[in-house]
Amino acid sequence: MEEPVTTQPEESNVEAPDSSAVVGTSEQKSTDAEVERSEDNPDSSAITETSEQNVCSEVEKPENKPDSSGDVSENTSEKPDDKPVVDSTSNTDKAAEGPEKGQTNGSTEEEPPSGLEKKIIRQIEYYFGDINLGKDKFLQQQIKEDDGWVKLETLLTFNRLHALSDDSGIIVQALRKSTSGLMEISEDELKVRRSPSKPLPELSRERQAELKARSVYAKGFPLDITLDELMAFFETFGMVENIFMRRDVKRKFKSSVFVLFQQKESATKFLEGDTLKYGEVELIRHFKDDYFKKKADEKIQRKEESQKKDDEERSKKEAEDKQNLIEKITKGAILHLVNIGDDTVRDDIRNVFNDHGNVAWIDFDKGETEAWIRFDEKITATDAWESAKKAGDGKVEVNGVEVQGDVLEGDAELDHWKTIFRSQAARRQKVKGRGQQRGRGRGRGRGRPYEGKRGRGDADVGSAEGEPSAKAAKTTDD
Repeated sequence: MEEPVTTQPEESNVEAPDSSAVVGTSEQKSTDAEVERSEDNPDSSAITETSEQNVCSEVEKPENKPDSSGDVSENTSEKPDDKPVVDSTSNTDKAAEGPEKGQTNGSTEEEPPSGLEKKIIRQIEYYFGDINLGKDKFLQQQIKEDDGWVKLETLLTFNRLHALSDDSGIIVQALRKSTSGLMEISEDELKVRRSPSKPLPELSRERQAELKARSVYAKGFPLDITLDELMAFFETFGMVENIFMRRDVKRKFKSSVFVLFQQKESATKFLEGDTLKYGEVELIRHFKDDYFKKKADEKIQRKEESQKKDDEERSKKEAEDKQNLIEKITKGAILHLVNIGDDTVRDDIRNVFNDHGNVAWIDFDKGETEAWIRFDEKITATDAWESAKKAGDGKVEVNGVEVQGDVLEGDAELDHWKTIFRSQAARRQKVKGRGQQRGRGRGRGRGRPYEGKRGRGDADVGSAEGEPSAKAAKTTDD
């Protein structure tokens, strides 16, 4: 198995503990969807140990070896198979702390490690480093079984280490040339472990702040750049502990990286100056924490702009709908009556106003105290009302009760017409449904569909398609 890679999204702005080796490219466990979500919703306050742990090298895996439990592109089992090869500089360059008797690396030999040995050192020390070991479930289980010791036989089942060498003797020889003092080799040279004198640090808030001070974001690199090229570039500013090559949902390099320097002064040095170019391209640079804050602000701004656009489009549509409605209605045709007597029925109202205009529809039910009368286009509601008042010596009585009236205008008129049109549409749909039912089964006849008994004054007046009451329309519309 490879090292279990973090399930935290790629762009979490929470730093992980220091690694004892510099890590490589980004084959993380976070799914592509998680990567995109985390970019949209960074959390700058959480404390976690896994934000910088999900990286692997560019070394090809042997086909005959199983894959990592943490490499989501291959396998998610927790059986041993592979760990990321660290193709970059590690803390093997740190000052030696001196070997423990017969066991630790931290060699003072004059012969420096070869290129292959450096890669082996970096890979092993990454496995047991602060970044990986704290979340590697498989290695944690192995460590518990034998006082921290892990068999080289087991480590060599990790494809990425196996790709460097499948000879445990070469592995041991390389580790003896490490100057970090991180690893111990057993006397029989069959097992290794992280030195008990270097326990994993706790990720306290103080340590989190210290990690943030050493972490930077940079964008503008060629899409085909290699990890070694990135390492060479960033090491001009100071020793690098971790480079994280960010990738999109299709696993393509996004031209941006997160870098964890060993010293905060190196991070500050990288961010100094107004401009910095890689080749001919000017780099975008931020502290990693500032990058996530910037992304959060941009998300808020996008949301506000989207809301503003939606409001503008809604206002535009409402204005267009209003204009269309104005062009569709008959202005000044609705007379509103109030103070109607309890015993009044629709025919009482019609009998009063039929003498003063052609009544097209009356919206009224017995027992209500107000009514709406719609006149046809030949006479306005104002003309009908004034004519009725003149005929009654300045007042209008319906069924012996004086009523008050006003002609609807403006929004009140438009709102009532909206109710009319909704009522007409609902009635047409209802009639259509009844016609379909007659076609499927036994109906009441071939003529007009039966609609129940009509009360006095319930006949449709002057309307070909019918116009149910506003009250009924509102109930249907809700």
